[in-house]
Amino acid sequence: MNHATRNESEDHAGDRLTSRHVVVLAQSAPFPPPLIGGQIRIERIARSVAATGPTTFFCVSDVDEDEIRSGWNGAALFEDVRSFKPDLNARTRDPRWGAWWRTMAAAFPVTVPPSHRVHWSQTLVEALRSIRQKNTIVLASRAWMAEMAHAAGIERIIVDMADLESRLWAQSMAQLPRSYRHWFHQAQLRHLTRYEQRLATRFNRVIVTKESDRSFFLPDSRHRVIVAPNGVDPVQDAKRSHGLIMLFVGALGYEPNTDALLWFSERVLPLIAERCPEARFRVVGRGPAPISWGTRMRMLGVEVVESPMSLNEYYANAALVVIPLFVGEGTSLKAAEAMSYALPLVSTTVGVRGFPVTANEHYLLANEPADFADACCRVLENPVAYREMTLRSKALVDEHFDWLNVSKPIIEAVNSLAAE
Repeated sequence: MNHATRNESEDHAGDRLTSRHVVVLAQSAPFPPPLIGGQIRIERIARSVAATGPTTFFCVSDVDEDEIRSGWNGAALFEDVRSFKPDLNARTRDPRWGAWWRTMAAAFPVTVPPSHRVHWSQTLVEALRSIRQKNTIVLASRAWMAEMAHAAGIERIIVDMADLESRLWAQSMAQLPRSYRHWFHQAQLRHLTRYEQRLATRFNRVIVTKESDRSFFLPDSRHRVIVAPNGVDPVQDAKRSHGLIMLFVGALGYEPNTDALLWFSERVLPLIAERCPEARFRVVGRGPAPISWGTRMRMLGVEVVESPMSLNEYYANAALVVIPLFVGEGTSLKAAEAMSYALPLVSTTVGVRGFPVTANEHYLLANEPADFADACCRVLENPVAYREMTLRSKALVDEHFDWLNVSKPIIEAVNSLAAE
């Protein structure tokens, strides 16, 4: 290629980059607060993408779009912000625990998992179809959002798989008692696993949160897999408490969270109470929480705070953060956030998954009730001893996992697609 031809080719590529239009598809609204893991991730990534070129934000939610536009402080970054309600009968399409005949039917292989229909919004599909252009690139959170873009005829699609749904489901099934649906669920899981393994052949790019997830996909498609872990907004001047409040932050309607919190409250808290009788456990997160679960937690002496406007005061008043999770995929926003607040973290192995952290250097590891209680009490009894550990972990996440750094490979993928 001669110099003039090369310059002309570069000019055309530059034109394509400046003319590209990204549509972010979020599985839920970015307002009102507090946001939970998946909401925080796509919201922060969307902001970073919008800073590089024309971007539209679409979400599936019951929140009115005028409320989102007026209340969300990121709305002004986007050319348009719209909210679409799921189909009226979407929730009845659950092939796992809905009508028995749906469970049976979903055991047969199909191109797209029937579970995706639970989240479907045909009005979103029609809206995407109406704005579809050759330069449109969709960045979708979750595979079912990407499938709606596919149904609208959009050709360039990036799907963010913060969690591999098939692995989460497999972990949950391993802990559930068998029912008459078990064999149908096993068949559904096999189909879902095969579907997710082929995502990088169905869509242009797939984003995962840790390098080890790359091997999950078909070998000849792994070059299309991008690694972008969960990030954090670095906390400036974090306030520290030397009180006796243990804190958990997370979605209160998410079953792995509620199961983990019951385990901690029933099996760990009594051991802590014997040694540190004045210690308190506070659970904060987006509701609604299951009514029976909330009642049980309060009976166990746990303070449950649903949907506060801000988490800052709860972190400021905490002596430590606990993550007693045993089911999880991707990387944990809970862990990164706790470390950025420079709080001692006591966690299971699953709770810090995907982060390059070392037990006793960045956090305290506990997978058994007695170990969990002992670690919590050691921090409560002598918090100053763990100051150096918290500063080390804060430096790690603030430097390497702030959202600006995390978003860079995603922006590169968008630009790469735009230039093709």
